[in-house]
Amino acid sequence: MDNNRIFPNIKLPNFKLAVRCITYNHAPYIHDALRGFITQKTDFPFLAIIIDDASTDGEQDVIKKYMEEEFSLESNNYAECWENELSRFIFARHPSNQECYFIVMLLKRNLYKEWKKKKSLYYPWADLAEYSAECEGDDYWTDSAKLQKQIDFMESHSDYAMCFHNAVEHWERGEKEDTLFSNPENREYTGVEIYAKWIVPTASVVIRREVYHSKIFESARKSRKFIYSDIVLFLSCAAYGKIYGMSDVMSVYRRQETGFVFKYSIDRQLKQAYHNYEIYKVFGKDYKKLSVEKFFKDGIEAFMNAKGKGKIYYRLLFDLVRYAPQKTFSFFYNMIRKKYKKWQKKI
Repeated sequence: MDNNRIFPNIKLPNFKLAVRCITYNHAPYIHDALRGFITQKTDFPFLAIIIDDASTDGEQDVIKKYMEEEFSLESNNYAECWENELSRFIFARHPSNQECYFIVMLLKRNLYKEWKKKKSLYYPWADLAEYSAECEGDDYWTDSAKLQKQIDFMESHSDYAMCFHNAVEHWERGEKEDTLFSNPENREYTGVEIYAKWIVPTASVVIRREVYHSKIFESARKSRKFIYSDIVLFLSCAAYGKIYGMSDVMSVYRRQETGFVFKYSIDRQLKQAYHNYEIYKVFGKDYKKLSVEKFFKDGIEAFMNAKGKGKIYYRLLFDLVRYAPQKTFSFFYNMIRKKYKKWQKKI
Protein backbone atom coordinates (compact mmCIF):
# COMPACT_ATOMS: atom_id res chain seq x y z
CA MET A 1 0.00 0.00 0.00
CA ASP A 2 1.25 3.50 -0.83
CA ASN A 3 1.94 5.25 2.47
CA ASN A 4 1.73 8.67 0.84
CA ARG A 5 -1.95 8.12 0.00
CA ILE A 6 -2.69 7.81 3.72
CA PHE A 7 -0.31 10.35 5.14
CA PRO A 8 1.05 12.70 2.49
CA ASN A 9 3.33 14.86 4.64
CA ILE A 10 5.55 12.34 6.42
CA LYS A 11 7.30 9.21 5.20
CA LEU A 12 6.12 6.34 7.38
CA PRO A 13 8.35 3.45 8.49
CA ASN A 14 7.64 -0.18 7.71
CA PHE A 15 5.56 -1.01 10.76
CA LYS A 16 5.94 -4.54 12.07
CA LEU A 17 2.79 -4.36 14.21
CA ALA A 18 -0.35 -2.27 14.60
CA VAL A 19 -2.22 -2.09 17.91
CA ARG A 20 -5.99 -1.97 17.63
CA CYS A 21 -7.56 -0.01 20.49
CA ILE A 22 -11.24 0.79 19.89
CA THR A 23 -12.61 2.48 22.97
CA TYR A 24 -15.87 3.97 24.20
CA ASN A 25 -16.60 5.62 27.56
CA HIS A 26 -13.38 4.43 29.16
CA ALA A 27 -12.30 7.84 30.50
CA PRO A 28 -11.18 6.51 33.92
CA TYR A 29 -9.09 3.72 32.36
CA ILE A 30 -7.73 4.81 28.98
CA HIS A 31 -4.59 6.37 30.49
CA ASP A 32 -3.42 2.91 31.60
CA ALA A 33 -3.97 1.47 28.12
CA LEU A 34 -2.06 4.28 26.40
CA ARG A 35 0.76 4.04 28.92
CA GLY A 36 1.03 0.31 28.21
CA PHE A 37 1.66 1.08 24.54
CA ILE A 38 4.39 3.67 24.94
CA THR A 39 6.34 1.60 27.47
CA GLN A 40 6.82 -1.28 25.01
CA LYS A 41 10.47 -1.96 24.25
CA THR A 42 10.86 -3.31 20.73
CA ASP A 43 13.47 -3.54 18.00
CA PHE A 44 10.80 -2.74 15.40
CA PRO A 45 8.45 0.21 14.77
CA PHE A 46 4.83 -0.25 15.78
CA LEU A 47 1.71 1.86 15.41
CA ALA A 48 -0.96 2.22 18.09
CA ILE A 49 -4.35 2.90 16.47
CA ILE A 50 -6.69 4.48 19.01
CA ILE A 51 -10.29 4.98 17.89
CA ASP A 52 -12.60 6.72 20.34
CA ASP A 53 -16.14 5.97 19.17
CA ALA A 54 -17.61 9.36 20.15
CA SER A 55 -17.49 8.78 23.90
CA THR A 56 -19.91 10.73 26.08
CA ASP A 57 -17.93 10.56 29.36
CA GLY A 58 -15.12 12.97 28.45
CA GLU A 59 -12.73 10.30 27.22
CA GLN A 60 -11.80 12.27 24.11
CA ASP A 61 -10.60 15.14 26.31
CA VAL A 62 -8.52 12.69 28.37
CA ILE A 63 -6.90 11.31 25.21
CA LYS A 64 -6.20 14.78 23.78
CA LYS A 65 -4.59 15.91 27.03
CA TYR A 66 -2.47 12.76 27.17
CA MET A 67 -1.26 13.30 23.62
CA GLU A 68 -0.43 16.95 24.25
CA GLU A 69 1.57 16.16 27.37
CA GLU A 70 3.16 12.79 26.57
CA PHE A 71 3.88 13.44 22.89
CA SER A 72 4.72 17.16 23.22
CA LEU A 73 2.54 17.92 20.20
CA GLU A 74 3.38 21.61 19.97
CA SER A 75 7.13 21.02 19.75
CA ASN A 76 7.09 17.58 18.10
CA ASN A 77 8.32 17.79 14.52
CA TYR A 78 6.81 14.36 13.88
CA ALA A 79 3.22 15.26 14.75
CA GLU A 80 0.23 16.29 12.65
CA CYS A 81 -3.45 16.98 13.33
CA TRP A 82 -6.25 17.10 10.78
CA GLU A 83 -9.89 16.11 10.38
CA ASN A 84 -12.57 14.97 7.96
CA GLU A 85 -16.33 14.53 8.17
CA LEU A 86 -16.02 11.45 10.39
CA SER A 87 -13.14 12.12 12.72
CA ARG A 88 -10.40 14.33 14.13
CA PHE A 89 -6.93 12.81 13.75
CA ILE A 90 -3.71 13.10 15.73
CA PHE A 91 -0.56 11.41 14.42
CA ALA A 92 2.71 11.50 16.34
CA ARG A 93 5.91 9.68 17.11
CA HIS A 94 6.80 9.34 20.78
CA PRO A 95 9.68 11.66 21.74
CA SER A 96 11.61 9.08 23.80
CA ASN A 97 10.33 5.74 22.49
CA GLN A 98 11.32 6.21 18.85
CA GLU A 99 9.74 2.90 17.77
CA CYS A 100 6.29 3.93 19.04
CA TYR A 101 3.84 5.85 16.82
CA PHE A 102 0.25 6.82 17.58
CA ILE A 103 -2.63 7.53 15.23
CA VAL A 104 -5.59 8.76 17.27
CA MET A 105 -9.05 9.03 15.75
CA LEU A 106 -11.63 10.97 17.76
CA LEU A 107 -14.89 10.15 16.00
CA LYS A 108 -17.48 12.89 15.61
CA ARG A 109 -20.37 10.45 15.94
CA ASN A 110 -20.73 6.91 17.17
CA LEU A 111 -20.10 4.33 14.43
CA TYR A 112 -20.91 1.22 16.46
CA LYS A 113 -23.59 0.20 13.96
CA GLU A 114 -21.69 1.50 10.93
CA TRP A 115 -18.86 -1.01 10.67
CA LYS A 116 -18.04 -0.21 7.04
CA LYS A 117 -17.30 3.43 7.86
CA LYS A 118 -15.21 2.49 10.88
CA LYS A 119 -13.42 -0.09 8.75
CA SER A 120 -12.59 2.60 6.19
CA LEU A 121 -10.83 4.53 8.96
CA TYR A 122 -9.07 1.61 10.62
CA TYR A 123 -7.85 -0.75 7.91
CA PRO A 124 -5.72 1.63 5.82
CA TRP A 125 -3.56 2.11 8.91
CA ALA A 126 -3.70 -1.47 10.21
CA ASP A 127 -2.70 -2.82 6.81
CA LEU A 128 0.60 -0.96 7.02
CA ALA A 129 1.79 -3.62 9.51
CA GLU A 130 2.43 -7.36 9.28
CA TYR A 131 0.79 -8.14 12.62
CA SER A 132 -2.04 -6.80 14.76
CA ALA A 133 -2.40 -6.66 18.55
CA GLU A 134 -5.65 -6.06 20.41
CA CYS A 135 -6.30 -3.96 23.51
CA GLU A 136 -9.63 -2.46 24.51
CA GLY A 137 -9.63 0.89 26.27
CA ASP A 138 -10.31 -0.49 29.75
CA ASP A 139 -7.58 -3.16 29.64
CA TYR A 140 -3.83 -2.57 29.70
CA TRP A 141 -0.41 -4.18 29.23
CA THR A 142 1.97 -4.65 32.15
CA ASP A 143 5.08 -6.17 30.57
CA SER A 144 7.26 -3.83 28.49
CA ALA A 145 8.60 -6.85 26.56
CA LYS A 146 5.14 -8.18 25.64
CA LEU A 147 5.16 -7.26 21.95
CA GLN A 148 8.79 -8.26 21.45
CA LYS A 149 8.22 -11.71 22.98
CA GLN A 150 5.17 -12.37 20.84
CA ILE A 151 6.67 -11.07 17.60
CA ASP A 152 9.84 -13.12 18.19
CA PHE A 153 7.66 -16.22 18.43
CA MET A 154 5.51 -15.39 15.41
CA GLU A 155 8.53 -14.55 13.25
CA SER A 156 10.12 -17.93 14.00
CA HIS A 157 6.89 -19.93 13.55
CA SER A 158 5.33 -19.00 10.22
CA ASP A 159 2.59 -21.65 10.55
CA TYR A 160 1.01 -19.85 13.52
CA ALA A 161 -1.73 -17.30 12.91
CA MET A 162 -2.08 -16.13 16.51
CA CYS A 163 -0.46 -16.27 19.91
CA PHE A 164 -1.86 -15.21 23.29
CA HIS A 165 -0.78 -15.04 26.92
CA ASN A 166 -2.20 -14.98 30.43
CA ALA A 167 -3.46 -11.92 32.27
CA VAL A 168 -4.45 -10.70 35.71
CA GLU A 169 -8.21 -10.54 36.21
CA HIS A 170 -8.96 -7.36 38.13
CA TRP A 171 -12.36 -6.49 39.60
CA GLU A 172 -12.56 -2.72 39.35
CA ARG A 173 -14.74 -2.19 42.43
CA GLY A 174 -12.90 -4.72 44.55
CA GLU A 175 -15.73 -7.27 44.56
CA LYS A 176 -13.10 -10.03 44.45
CA GLU A 177 -9.36 -10.29 44.84
CA ASP A 178 -7.18 -10.19 41.74
CA THR A 179 -6.53 -13.60 40.23
CA LEU A 180 -5.20 -15.09 37.01
CA PHE A 181 -7.55 -14.92 34.04
CA SER A 182 -6.82 -18.52 33.03
CA ASN A 183 -3.95 -20.98 33.13
CA PRO A 184 -2.59 -21.38 29.58
CA GLU A 185 0.38 -23.65 28.98
CA ASN A 186 3.22 -22.99 26.57
CA ARG A 187 1.77 -25.07 23.74
CA GLU A 188 -0.47 -25.14 20.69
CA TYR A 189 -4.22 -24.76 21.23
CA THR A 190 -7.03 -25.89 18.94
CA GLY A 191 -10.01 -23.78 18.04
CA VAL A 192 -12.27 -26.19 19.94
CA GLU A 193 -10.23 -25.66 23.12
CA ILE A 194 -10.46 -21.90 22.70
CA TYR A 195 -14.23 -22.08 22.20
CA ALA A 196 -14.83 -24.57 25.02
CA LYS A 197 -13.50 -22.27 27.75
CA TRP A 198 -12.90 -18.55 27.92
CA ILE A 199 -9.10 -18.71 28.25
CA VAL A 200 -7.93 -15.94 25.89
CA PRO A 201 -7.87 -12.35 27.21
CA THR A 202 -8.52 -10.12 24.21
CA ALA A 203 -5.67 -7.77 25.15
CA SER A 204 -3.22 -10.68 24.98
CA VAL A 205 -3.39 -11.61 21.30
CA VAL A 206 -1.05 -10.94 18.40
CA ILE A 207 -2.43 -11.94 14.99
CA ARG A 208 -1.12 -12.04 11.44
CA ARG A 209 -2.61 -9.36 9.23
CA GLU A 210 -3.73 -11.91 6.62
CA VAL A 211 -6.32 -13.37 9.00
CA TYR A 212 -8.35 -10.14 8.88
CA HIS A 213 -8.63 -10.48 5.11
CA SER A 214 -9.16 -14.26 5.03
CA LYS A 215 -12.30 -15.75 3.52
CA ILE A 216 -13.33 -17.37 6.80
CA PHE A 217 -13.13 -14.10 8.74
CA GLU A 218 -14.86 -12.09 6.03
CA SER A 219 -17.62 -14.71 5.95
CA ALA A 220 -17.99 -14.63 9.74
CA ARG A 221 -18.12 -10.83 9.76
CA LYS A 222 -21.18 -10.93 7.51
CA SER A 223 -23.23 -12.92 10.00
CA ARG A 224 -25.60 -10.79 12.06
CA LYS A 225 -26.01 -13.55 14.64
CA PHE A 226 -22.58 -13.11 16.22
CA ILE A 227 -22.55 -10.80 19.23
CA TYR A 228 -18.98 -11.46 20.45
CA SER A 229 -16.41 -10.45 17.87
CA ASP A 230 -13.34 -11.69 19.76
CA ILE A 231 -14.22 -15.41 19.61
CA VAL A 232 -15.07 -15.03 15.91
CA LEU A 233 -11.60 -13.59 15.32
CA PHE A 234 -9.88 -16.30 17.37
CA LEU A 235 -11.65 -19.15 15.58
CA SER A 236 -10.83 -17.51 12.25
CA CYS A 237 -7.18 -17.68 13.33
CA ALA A 238 -7.59 -21.37 14.16
CA ALA A 239 -9.04 -21.97 10.68
CA TYR A 240 -6.25 -19.99 9.01
CA GLY A 241 -3.29 -21.44 10.93
CA LYS A 242 -2.23 -22.53 14.40
CA ILE A 243 -2.68 -20.84 17.79
CA TYR A 244 -0.04 -20.76 20.51
CA GLY A 245 -0.56 -20.07 24.20
CA MET A 246 1.99 -18.50 26.54
CA SER A 247 1.97 -18.81 30.31
CA ASP A 248 3.50 -15.32 30.74
CA VAL A 249 1.27 -12.84 32.58
CA MET A 250 1.59 -9.62 30.57
CA SER A 251 -1.69 -7.68 30.82
CA VAL A 252 -4.67 -6.83 33.02
CA TYR A 253 -8.28 -7.65 32.20
CA ARG A 254 -10.72 -5.41 34.03
CA ARG A 255 -14.06 -6.80 35.14
CA GLN A 256 -16.87 -4.33 35.65
CA GLU A 257 -20.40 -5.20 36.67
CA THR A 258 -21.61 -2.38 34.45
CA GLY A 259 -19.98 -3.99 31.42
CA PHE A 260 -21.81 -5.72 28.57
CA VAL A 261 -20.95 -9.22 29.78
CA PHE A 262 -22.56 -8.60 33.18
CA LYS A 263 -25.78 -6.96 32.00
CA TYR A 264 -28.17 -9.89 32.02
CA SER A 265 -31.32 -9.76 29.96
CA ILE A 266 -33.48 -12.40 28.35
CA ASP A 267 -32.97 -10.76 24.97
CA ARG A 268 -29.17 -10.88 25.30
CA GLN A 269 -29.25 -14.51 26.39
CA LEU A 270 -31.45 -15.28 23.42
CA LYS A 271 -28.93 -13.61 21.10
CA GLN A 272 -26.14 -15.48 22.85
CA ALA A 273 -27.89 -18.79 22.13
CA TYR A 274 -28.05 -18.08 18.41
CA HIS A 275 -24.48 -16.74 18.50
CA ASN A 276 -23.34 -20.13 19.80
CA TYR A 277 -25.23 -22.11 17.19
CA GLU A 278 -23.80 -19.89 14.46
CA ILE A 279 -20.28 -20.94 15.54
CA TYR A 280 -20.95 -24.44 14.20
CA LYS A 281 -22.67 -23.16 11.05
CA VAL A 282 -19.71 -20.91 10.13
CA PHE A 283 -16.69 -22.78 11.46
CA GLY A 284 -17.69 -26.36 10.75
CA LYS A 285 -18.49 -29.76 12.24
CA ASP A 286 -15.60 -29.81 14.73
CA TYR A 287 -17.59 -27.27 16.77
CA LYS A 288 -21.00 -28.91 16.43
CA LYS A 289 -21.15 -30.72 19.79
CA LEU A 290 -20.05 -27.71 21.84
CA SER A 291 -22.09 -25.33 19.73
CA VAL A 292 -25.32 -27.28 20.26
CA GLU A 293 -24.65 -27.69 23.99
CA LYS A 294 -24.12 -23.96 24.48
CA PHE A 295 -27.10 -23.10 22.28
CA PHE A 296 -29.35 -25.37 24.35
CA LYS A 297 -28.07 -24.04 27.70
CA ASP A 298 -28.68 -20.39 26.80
CA GLY A 299 -31.80 -21.07 24.74
CA ILE A 300 -33.67 -23.09 27.33
CA GLU A 301 -32.84 -20.57 30.08
CA ALA A 302 -34.08 -17.68 27.94
CA PHE A 303 -37.26 -19.60 27.10
CA MET A 304 -38.01 -20.51 30.72
CA ASN A 305 -37.32 -16.99 32.01
CA ALA A 306 -39.64 -15.56 29.37
CA LYS A 307 -42.31 -18.11 30.34
CA GLY A 308 -43.08 -18.74 26.70
CA LYS A 309 -44.38 -15.23 26.02
CA GLY A 310 -43.96 -13.64 22.63
CA LYS A 311 -43.71 -15.06 19.12
CA ILE A 312 -39.93 -14.97 19.14
CA TYR A 313 -39.80 -17.38 22.08
CA TYR A 314 -42.14 -19.84 20.40
CA ARG A 315 -39.74 -19.64 17.49
CA LEU A 316 -36.94 -20.40 19.95
CA LEU A 317 -38.82 -23.45 21.20
CA PHE A 318 -39.16 -24.63 17.61
CA ASP A 319 -35.40 -24.17 17.10
CA LEU A 320 -34.58 -25.95 20.36
CA VAL A 321 -36.54 -28.96 19.13
CA ARG A 322 -34.94 -28.70 15.69
CA TYR A 323 -31.30 -28.10 16.69
CA ALA A 324 -31.12 -29.96 20.02
CA PRO A 325 -34.05 -32.41 20.00
CA GLN A 326 -32.69 -34.98 22.44
CA LYS A 327 -31.69 -32.40 25.05
CA THR A 328 -34.97 -30.47 24.67
CA PHE A 329 -37.27 -33.49 24.94
CA SER A 330 -35.24 -34.80 27.89
CA PHE A 331 -35.49 -31.44 29.67
CA PHE A 332 -39.27 -31.13 29.30
CA TYR A 333 -39.81 -34.82 30.09
CA ASN A 334 -37.92 -34.45 33.38
CA MET A 335 -39.72 -31.21 34.18
CA ILE A 336 -43.15 -32.81 33.61
CA ARG A 337 -42.07 -35.86 35.59
CA LYS A 338 -41.10 -33.72 38.60
CA LYS A 339 -44.40 -31.85 38.47
CA TYR A 340 -46.29 -35.14 38.25
CA LYS A 341 -44.51 -36.48 41.34
CA LYS A 342 -45.35 -33.31 43.27
CA TRP A 343 -49.00 -33.66 42.19
CA GLN A 344 -49.07 -37.30 43.34
CA LYS A 345 -47.79 -36.33 46.77
CA LYS A 346 -50.55 -33.75 47.15
CA ILE A 347 -53.30 -36.28 46.42
